[in-house]
Amino acid sequence: MSSKTLPQAHVKCSLKKCTLQPNNFRAAKGLSGRRPQRRDSSVVFNTPGRERVCTTFAAGFGPRKGPEKKVKVADPVIAEEITPCLCDSGKDYGSCCQPYHKENSYPSDPETLMRSRYTAFCKATPATLQYLIDTTHPDHLAIVDKTELELKDDYNLSCKNIAYEGLKVLSSEDGESEDEAFVTFRIWYKFVASFEGKRGGKTRKATEKSDRKTNTEKSRFKKVDGRWLFIESVESDQTSFRLGDESEESTDVLLKGKDAASKALGMAAKARQQFGFKGKQ
Repeated sequence: MSSKTLPQAHVKCSLKKCTLQPNNFRAAKGLSGRRPQRRDSSVVFNTPGRERVCTTFAAGFGPRKGPEKKVKVADPVIAEEITPCLCDSGKDYGSCCQPYHKENSYPSDPETLMRSRYTAFCKATPATLQYLIDTTHPDHLAIVDKTELELKDDYNLSCKNIAYEGLKVLSSEDGESEDEAFVTFRIWYKFVASFEGKRGGKTRKATEKSDRKTNTEKSRFKKVDGRWLFIESVESDQTSFRLGDESEESTDVLLKGKDAASKALGMAAKARQQFGFKGKQ
């Protein structure tokens, strides 16, 4: 039904742009003389993970009183697929890292592998935890002197106790052979601490986060049987940068001051430990 057939009908919509296709809408007639009855209808646009309700009504009479009936169609699986991927690729998760996490495909290059591993840490699900294990080179265990079980525990703690807030890939470069490559990236994160206790017969939970931290890392990858695997971190720097900053040096005065203060506290703590100074009791 076009707007020409309803010259005196108004449309009230929760969206700025949409095309209304009202059901059972009849235009108000006889504006002079007998007062026409109000007739209105609701149109529900079903969008994965969202709820859109548009209401049409006759001019001057407004919508029917009472709460609007809303039909919510929210499929969490579809909603997750259409959200922006956390790896900063600019793609949706469903067309970026999710296929790797579901083992439907495998990253074709080291940078894509690195991005998918970062997203796996962010998602922190059993499936993504297993993905991290499967994409780690066997030699990594010897480098960090850990068993596979210990490595899995480390990955699990990194998934659960760290809130990742951003990723920027700074560079990708080839190694000495075609089966070796390096990716330099920067991440922003916060440590998460959870507390649980009882008070007044009720169980109470609380979560606290640390200040935002930065880690700039250069990782080494090797190709085994046609698949790229993470083998080790060869460089790591905790200099603080603003979220999303890709520059080589931090220019934020406040962050540089915090880094200097943190470094001084660390040196003082190391000196106390070295000389056995315990301070006032």
